[in-house]
Amino acid sequence: MTELEKAIVNATTKRTINKEKIVTYDDTRDVAIRIVDYLIDNEFIKYEEGDYPFEIQDEIHDEVNSLLGLKQDEVEQIIITNKNN
Repeated sequence: MTELEKAIVNATTKRTINKEKIVTYDDTRDVAIRIVDYLIDNEFIKYEEGDYPFEIQDEIHDEVNSLLGLKQDEVEQIIITNKNN
């Protein structure tokens, strides 16, 4: 086996792919909005025009931030890493 063939085999069979995503406080707010929209669309909560359930969105936002360790005005972003072998 040539050195080139060895390098190709090694590169395609023994590598770790690191994927990183920077998550900000605004990103988690977007997640909370999407969750509330899902709950409304699937009729888990009722929505009447002009009466958006901001208190539910805020609670979800707080829980997601707590889980990730994000604090408003203290920690602006975190990096989430996914390692695949």
